[in-house]
Amino acid sequence: MPRKKLIAANWKMYKNPSQTDEFFRGFLPLIFGHERDEIVVCPPYIDLQVALESASGDNTSPRPTTP
Repeated sequence: MPRKKLIAANWKMYKNPSQTDEFFRGFLPLIFGHERDEIVVCPPYIDLQVALESASGDNTSPRPTTP
């Protein structure tokens, strides 16, 4: 089985929690059903809770990591 490519999105401190929620509401429909690649989003600490809540849907598997 071929390995999947990894697509990672990392942002710094330029989104607040409400902007993070807005981002996920626009982003998730774009990747719905996408299975060719692994997609990783790396929000800053202040946005983790909103990101996890926003990304917990049928097509997502939120996996927070710890340093």
